[in-house]
Amino acid sequence: MARPSKYSEELVDKMLEEIASGRSVISICREEDWSVTHDTWYRWLYKYPELSDRYARAKSIQSEYEADNILDIADNATKEDFQVARLRVDARKWVASKLVPKKYGEYKNIDHTTSDGSMKPTYIELVAKHEEDEEG
Repeated sequence: MARPSKYSEELVDKMLEEIASGRSVISICREEDWSVTHDTWYRWLYKYPELSDRYARAKSIQSEYEADNILDIADNATKEDFQVARLRVDARKWVASKLVPKKYGEYKNIDHTTSDGSMKPTYIELVAKHEEDEEG
């Protein structure tokens, strides 16, 4: 017989708020009062599609939160901890670029034109053969 699920809207709401404010699922689940493992959380994401949508929104908000923290981390770095601060900033930039790539990802603009006009598009015209062309 399966154990009863601890899934509840109240628990999920609390966890999503923690995620949106920058905490990882693993760090949240390590706390004993949650009584949920990260494995259980990810099973819930699979089992409850509406939770998956809400989780994606919380992760997007989390990237905004972490992007806001970048300046604070950099501004408060000291000579003693600037390498740690750099690591924290880089980690947050990477996460933001993956969670919200249109906003925080690297922008790559590829220009397909040439200044002298020497590269022009090639057009290929496809012509269907008619039956009378085949006979004659």
